[in-house]
Amino acid sequence: MGELTGVLRALASTDVDTSQEALEDLYGLLLDLGSTATPATVRAVPRIARLCAAGLRTSALLFFLGSVAASDQEKGIPPGAARASVTAQLPLLLPLLAHEEAEVRQLAVWAVAQCRSPENSGQGLLAVLPRFPRRVPEVLAGVAADGDRPSACCHST
Repeated sequence: MGELTGVLRALASTDVDTSQEALEDLYGLLLDLGSTATPATVRAVPRIARLCAAGLRTSALLFFLGSVAASDQEKGIPPGAARASVTAQLPLLLPLLAHEEAEVRQLAVWAVAQCRSPENSGQGLLAVLPRFPRRVPEVLAGVAADGDRPSACCHST
């Protein structure tokens, strides 16, 4: 966890190169082979969500969190644990649906949509729509994407 702590600190750096390198390291440490969630992934999600909500590399971290939630490859954790770890952070992520930047809104919609489970088929996500009436079309499009990553972004932004 020591290396991860350093990576999380570096993500908050004002130096663009340091922050970018930390983002690349984050994927290597927490999403094994690019899509496999591990116990370290689940433990780090709350800290990553807090960085995201604080406005630090918000787009890139939303993409990361959405990738964690969408992961169906889990090693050393119970099935669904990766998605549940991101779902638990919805109170931090939902306000980003109303962000002033379109890319952040798009990524927030996609990341939040990945938190739905087969059991609720998006009902939990749809329950928050009244809080963001102007964003309903974007949210519904994110739900309909059914796991497709947003096309207007990449994890290094």
